[in-house]
Amino acid sequence: MDKKSWLLKVAFVVFVIGLQCMTAPGQAEQVMIPTKIPEGLPSSWVDVKAYGARGDGQTDDTAAIQAAMNAVITGGTVFLPPGNYKVTATLKKPQSFGGPSITGAGFNKTKITYSGAGGTAALYYQGGSGAMSGIKISGITFTGNSSTVGVEIDGQNGVLIDGCLFESSAVGVLFYNRSAGSFSEYDVVEHSEFTSTVRTAIEYRRYIDPGNPGLSGTTSFNGSGVRFSTAHATGSPVVLICDSCQPYNAPLSMQVWSTKPSILIENDNRNPNLKCDFEGTLTLETLPTAVLTLAEGSSPVTLFVGSIETENESYRLGNLMLYKHLELHSDGTFHGVPEPRGLKVDLARGSTTIPTPLAFFSDGVTTTALVNIFVSASNYYYSYLFSYTHNPFGAKSSLIQLANPVAVNQAGYGPPAITTDNRDNIIISNPNFPASGASATLTFEQVGWLNP
Repeated sequence: MDKKSWLLKVAFVVFVIGLQCMTAPGQAEQVMIPTKIPEGLPSSWVDVKAYGARGDGQTDDTAAIQAAMNAVITGGTVFLPPGNYKVTATLKKPQSFGGPSITGAGFNKTKITYSGAGGTAALYYQGGSGAMSGIKISGITFTGNSSTVGVEIDGQNGVLIDGCLFESSAVGVLFYNRSAGSFSEYDVVEHSEFTSTVRTAIEYRRYIDPGNPGLSGTTSFNGSGVRFSTAHATGSPVVLICDSCQPYNAPLSMQVWSTKPSILIENDNRNPNLKCDFEGTLTLETLPTAVLTLAEGSSPVTLFVGSIETENESYRLGNLMLYKHLELHSDGTFHGVPEPRGLKVDLARGSTTIPTPLAFFSDGVTTTALVNIFVSASNYYYSYLFSYTHNPFGAKSSLIQLANPVAVNQAGYGPPAITTDNRDNIIISNPNFPASGASATLTFEQVGWLNP
């Protein structure tokens, strides 16, 4: 074919394509949605800007982002380039085992600003409760208002929320078993931050249908929690466990800054057979006037396997029990080997009654611990080592002295009398103690338990 014929053929093809793209008279103009993947993105990704999102903080991008999610609803990734995406209604992933991941360019680069109804979430994922999804939500700042939620997970398993920033919200991440038979398991928030404008970082909630229990969500939040993240305690609980919810084997590793007296874990679960337990490392930075209580609420105990690192003593355990090893039983009981636990008390002239923590160590078992007791005042110091056997059936606990390595009595008060009663109390007595200035430090370390 000569050059002239070739050029004529090319011109004819271009002309035909042009006719096909023209809009017929009177016909509404069609919106052509580009499908080209931005350079460098995998073929399974879709760019929200290809669906009309602007990311300018002014345009309502709800429909465009939802359309992008729908395009890869069975699997794929929705990409939000840098920008501020205004969203006025919840972005929803309907009930299914899988679904799309959603990723931004990094928090403080990609933001979803949500202004929907109070109590609703900017992003809602509803799962099938039974299969790991492999879904990842990453690199996004979620901001709302004092009544909204950042991300809600309803019965979707295996969701990873990674590298996200949560601000200006009632709840950052809500694990909510709201659908019939749903359970939200192995959903983890990692490498994320909850700012001081988030009232509660993590909440566990369950829908209960009073007329038909079969329509209720389940109690299980097995393995769902947070790790390698930061949060601020500003007066509200950082982690909230609602009634009839059981996070167990749940990760909880956080750096927590406390600027007001607050609760780290508010455990409102009133079912004694649903023991809530977490594992991880807590790093605490608290102001002296902002004491952080690690666990409180209607539940008598929250179990924690791990360690606490802190720069000062402006925290209290509350109902939190620290363990080295823990066994939960199907009947609601548990056995465990706790971390050594210490407390310091001021001693009055006469007798001082000190409640021991041993009653909480294990349910329905006889527990044995080594107890170091140091009694001191000016020019006065006594140290003791005791074997303490806790009896869970109301009988008097056993306290046997093993050693008295140090005795300094220059003040002339004489040695203290140390006894126990049948209410798990240790009693330190001395009628010669001064009105103030005497104290005792006690350290408990469990060495075993005996099944009843």
